[in-house]
Amino acid sequence: MFPNWDYKDNAWGMSIDMNSCTGCNACIVSCYAENNIAVVGKQQVRIGRNMQWLRIDTYFEGDLSAPRAHFQPMMCQHCETRRASKFAR
Repeated sequence: MFPNWDYKDNAWGMSIDMNSCTGCNACIVSCYAENNIAVVGKQQVRIGRNMQWLRIDTYFEGDLSAPRAHFQPMMCQHCETRRASKFAR
């Protein structure tokens, strides 16, 4: 629809303070909104038709009766120039 915009001096990224992450998924919601990712619903997710560029992995430690949760956001691994997509064809 629109021509690609060349960012000569800037690169975009998202940073998350992992010491403050509570697993609230606000970063995932903002990623969906900013990148216009389609929300497909439960039925389509069951058959593998969802797209996520960001997820939150949850790790547990400690006693099984009272485990402590740690959250680690896993960011997308593509860049703005998408050089890898040239080789994926």
